[in-house]
Amino acid sequence: MSAGKGFSIAGGVLILIATYLLSWYSLDIAGITYYAYGVNGLGGLANMFVHPEAYGGAVGMEPAVTYVFAGLFIWFLVSGVLALIGAKVRGFSFAGATMPIIIGTVIILAPFGGPTTLIMEYITAFEGPVFLVHNIIPFTIELESFQLSIGTYVLILGGFFTLLSGFMKRKKKE
Repeated sequence: MSAGKGFSIAGGVLILIATYLLSWYSLDIAGITYYAYGVNGLGGLANMFVHPEAYGGAVGMEPAVTYVFAGLFIWFLVSGVLALIGAKVRGFSFAGATMPIIIGTVIILAPFGGPTTLIMEYITAFEGPVFLVHNIIPFTIELESFQLSIGTYVLILGGFFTLLSGFMKRKKKE
């Protein structure tokens, strides 16, 4: 196996684990802990299509912008699979790496303000008190900085592995 395939597979697995099994950050609101991770995003995504005016109105945007963000979130939710396909086709590596790097970076930079705060308003679609396995999944290791969890960093690491694999050659079968 070539290094490009190995990095793409490793990156894809990290992205899938970070998206669906690890939390990115948590918030305590009125005694209830809300976790942000991909499974909660599936429900939030459905609400974006059903009630776009609620998401768009909350941040002062037109409902049409909510559909654009919903499309980007769908891309993000399938990016781990795209990264795994990137082991065979290099172009998919770039498609699979882009959104995890962007989402992870936005989550890290959000406490500092600026344009990332607007994007974070839409990322709240991934927040919820839902567990896949009660008190186990999403797995949360909170870091002391800004209530971030280790899932954010694993997400970015997987994205960079996949991005790196996109620049590497794939061996041709002879």
